[in-house]
Amino acid sequence: MNTSYETLKSKAETAVDRMAAEAPPELIQTVGRIKEEASAQVDRLSATIRQKPMQSAAIAAGLGFLLAVIARR
Repeated sequence: MNTSYETLKSKAETAVDRMAAEAPPELIQTVGRIKEEASAQVDRLSATIRQKPMQSAAIAAGLGFLLAVIARR
């Protein structure tokens, strides 16, 4: 089973590499900027969670409750 996963992963990586080679340079630059911005946002969020863990947990619980109520309807 692990071999199937690795084979599928290898095929996916090959396909992604092929598509990336065919992509225009502007697209590759834009994707790079998006990755950098996303990484910066994740770092900011992580820092906020570390600074205020109880507030972060309360917000997450509230959002979870709200989503559960909406999903029930």
